[in-house]
Amino acid sequence: MRHARPLSNACHGDDPRGVSAASRRAAAAGAFAVWVGALFPSIAIAQSPSQTTRAVAVHGDVQTVGQTNAPTRAGDLLEPGTRWVTRAGATLTAVSSDGTRVQLGPETELSRAPRTDAQRHGPPTPAWTLVRGSLIMSRELNTRVRRSLQIAAPSAILLFSHGEAIVHVHPREGLGLTVLRGLAWLRVGGHDAIIPSRRVVLMEVGSRQTRIAAMPSPPQWLREPPGGVVWTPERSSATADLRPPEPATPAPRLRVQLARDAAFQDVSDDRTVPSAEHVSWSLPQAGEYFVRAAWIHRGVVSSSWTVPVRVLAVGPTIVPAASGQVARLRVPAGLYCSLDRAALQTDRTLNLLPGYRHVARCSTDASGAGAVDFPIGAEVSGPIVATVVVQSALRSNAAAPRMVTIRLHDGGGRPMQLANVRLLTPPTVGVSAVQEADLPGLYTTSIIVRGVDGPFSVRLVVNDIVVQDVRVDAAPPR
Repeated sequence: MRHARPLSNACHGDDPRGVSAASRRAAAAGAFAVWVGALFPSIAIAQSPSQTTRAVAVHGDVQTVGQTNAPTRAGDLLEPGTRWVTRAGATLTAVSSDGTRVQLGPETELSRAPRTDAQRHGPPTPAWTLVRGSLIMSRELNTRVRRSLQIAAPSAILLFSHGEAIVHVHPREGLGLTVLRGLAWLRVGGHDAIIPSRRVVLMEVGSRQTRIAAMPSPPQWLREPPGGVVWTPERSSATADLRPPEPATPAPRLRVQLARDAAFQDVSDDRTVPSAEHVSWSLPQAGEYFVRAAWIHRGVVSSSWTVPVRVLAVGPTIVPAASGQVARLRVPAGLYCSLDRAALQTDRTLNLLPGYRHVARCSTDASGAGAVDFPIGAEVSGPIVATVVVQSALRSNAAAPRMVTIRLHDGGGRPMQLANVRLLTPPTVGVSAVQEADLPGLYTTSIIVRGVDGPFSVRLVVNDIVVQDVRVDAAPPR
């Protein structure tokens, strides 16, 4: 490696000469290589044949494309002659055997060329290509590891042994690289330059010049995302407001990431949106999340990330009824809930009435600010325990009305009152309206059997839930 010197006609921006020789040696050991293409900006990543890269987290529609196409799963390797393709809204995180972590953003294509004998026995050659999209690379400093991924295209080389960098390839805008941390070594033609952290490199389509400049400032939270949100299967979202960029023109786009960990190694949502002040996202399940954002200038140059903000999605759970125990709504700490428009409570459990529809209201604030309502179906509130007794037919008059008594109670043995009870019968069997008796949990009705010779069934429906079918003998007992 030749000594570094500032780029002359090829690059404009900060003078990187004030970097120590020790830093240069650290940058050269086990390095990345990037050739930046101006007219057709694609990036090829080369690695030693002994290196492997395995997917560790997959979210959304990600395909492994080769001789056959198949969904990419966690644990899959990127084999020679295949490529990973992420669709809109999808992300993939992979880890190389040398410790390099690679994160593919949405609508990104990363391919690996078939392995040749020269690659199998010779030195590493460029064999992977980032055709389009975005890639985040990170690798911690490890002096025992002497090799790393390379990124290649025709006109520049970037080397670094550790740190974090974001690469964007856009077919109309060009190629941009942001060094968030660590140290990079850039070679354009015969000129070398050291690129310290917090610098960006831009090569636009159709231009022969490479620009190096200070990394743009990150967005500023005008209002941070809420620290806690109510999560339910029916509705789960959070919103945030971002301060507009400076300068306001040309307005950059905003990249927002949602992850399950503060290091953003498992990104479940990654999107680029117009630079509106209002950003919203959905939370796929209850739990702890972290949110960060960055500006995307000219479609390819990224700013640094905002400080991650923690969002806790908390939601109640329904504990099914068991022997001697009714179904309950369990409320986690940090959440306030009530049933059927009652005042919010601090109780950790709320009993559900079996067979009844409920509306639960929950908020992360005791005052009820931002409360979320969600229904609880009658089928969830059960079970209903029923005992149905049908009076036998009279020998003297088989067509006389026959009394039906229905006893209802919940899983805890408590009588069910004020229930909507119906008895469904065959067309030739008449039934009167069900009446609630004075004794709690007791309901009565009567049926008249005509034109039925053999046994038949009546169906008990409580609060629009089918509870059970009851077999009835049409003929009087012998």
